[in-house]
Amino acid sequence: MLLKEALASVSAVVLASGSPRRKELLGLVLPEEYGFEVQTSDFDENLPKDTDAADYALRTATAKGEAVVQARNAPDELVISADTVVVRKDKILEKPRDDDHARDMLSKLSGKTHKVITGVALFHKGRSCGFHACTKVTFSKLPAAAIDDYVAIASFVYFGAKSISDALGNEDAGAGMAEELDEAEQVLAEGDVLEKTRGKALRLAGEAFALTVAAEVGDRSQLATIALSAAQNPYLVCAGACFGHGLATGIAVVGGAFISRYTNERTVGLVGGVLFLVFAATTALGTF
Repeated sequence: MLLKEALASVSAVVLASGSPRRKELLGLVLPEEYGFEVQTSDFDENLPKDTDAADYALRTATAKGEAVVQARNAPDELVISADTVVVRKDKILEKPRDDDHARDMLSKLSGKTHKVITGVALFHKGRSCGFHACTKVTFSKLPAAAIDDYVAIASFVYFGAKSISDALGNEDAGAGMAEELDEAEQVLAEGDVLEKTRGKALRLAGEAFALTVAAEVGDRSQLATIALSAAQNPYLVCAGACFGHGLATGIAVVGGAFISRYTNERTVGLVGGVLFLVFAATTALGTF
């Protein structure tokens, strides 16, 4: 009842976060007749981390909310923002930069207790308030293979979500292919192919490399290769393994290129994204 009375003076509720978990939690708190909008903040989250973790989370949440409030310029709206940090030995852990960093973080948290601190800020009619909550989390001892599986699952989920998001963002099913062809022709005409394509090529190669490493490290084929190398000539095993992986990857690449001729970029992105999520689910089932 108190919540409904408080919401009576609110024109709309806005969640300044794209987190699926936060959307789920806010949906559980708000009465059924009240919906809410989602608008992510463009705040860079670049505040100094050499400070109290709770203060950092609250200040970051406040900055996120202020950015959305300024962008919307609607004082009657209730804007809710949040930020969560993981703390180990009074040190805020950075978000993983890459797979190796993620493995290192999970190894440090394995078998130990850490804190998860969330700061929440609310804005309405030019006023704001905030609070934070702290939860202690204890990890079970994680074997190295389990850590590799967790990192692989995260990579699959990331690439799956990114592929689906990119595909859904392409309103014209054939626009992506046509635009890329036009761009390629323009670049060729300018005679500056290397400079124009180097960044995109390196980024694509990096994503393919990261995904392949995350998928292969710790899987059955790697374990079988280790066992075979221990018992047989390691140089011949290396040659055979490289040829086998190259052949399998070549089949995948040729198959993907063949499929792209008979469908559009949007469909390929959606199907690829779904497959990545399926791989994540199957890996998770094998892990748990």
